[in-house]
Amino acid sequence: MEHYLELIKRSETLEKELLSRLIVRQEAVPVVSAVVSPVNFQKYGKLFEAIQKAHKDGTNIVTEMYSVASKIGIRVDDILMNDSVSYRPPEAIAKNLKEIASAIGVYKILAESTEKVPNKKIAQFVSGIQQDL
Repeated sequence: MEHYLELIKRSETLEKELLSRLIVRQEAVPVVSAVVSPVNFQKYGKLFEAIQKAHKDGTNIVTEMYSVASKIGIRVDDILMNDSVSYRPPEAIAKNLKEIASAIGVYKILAESTEKVPNKKIAQFVSGIQQDL
């Protein structure tokens, strides 16, 4: 469980790093969108979605982020703090985020599976878990 919580923290750190980077490098939105999607975000998926939409529509990304953030109760200023500012390529951050999201997904699948282990047809149950993974 401790490792899972560390992954969640790491994901949120990467999410903030990526979002702050995309504000500066808006031309990277399509490249990053090819690597990650909002479902790969644990906390800031709606903001990433807002960035994607703003980029596609040609509207101001920062304005769109603030608008969405105020609706969902997230402070954009927390994302723009100095510890979130990065100079790494956004694609590299996105790849790291996708790896973390995959690991978190495995934890979730295993946690859900252990709650419903049947006492019959175990092979079929295990096969289902393998497909989910």
